[in-house]
Amino acid sequence: MEGPLKELGKLEKVTTARAAQSASVADSLDVLIASMYETKKQMEESGFEVDTVRQLARTVDVQRKEVDERQKEVYSSISRLGKALEKVRPNHAPGAYLDSAW
Repeated sequence: MEGPLKELGKLEKVTTARAAQSASVADSLDVLIASMYETKKQMEESGFEVDTVRQLARTVDVQRKEVDERQKEVYSSISRLGKALEKVRPNHAPGAYLDSAW
């Protein structure tokens, strides 16, 4: 049972905010929303400027990459936890209950 507990600990670390290493998904979305409001305000004050839109596009791209990276870490950790659980209880793997019902 040590393996699944170890993987669960890793999953907890990945899903908690780690300011030193990377921003959380919520932080990335907050930055994105703030950038959109700022761009809207700038456009209302000074009209449409290509540079303003380009900057927003760069911000969107950076924040999307950060969110994607965090999601990859979480899904990878969940997968490792599932594999560790299957090693502990191989007869209780997903779908095993279907065979026993018939």
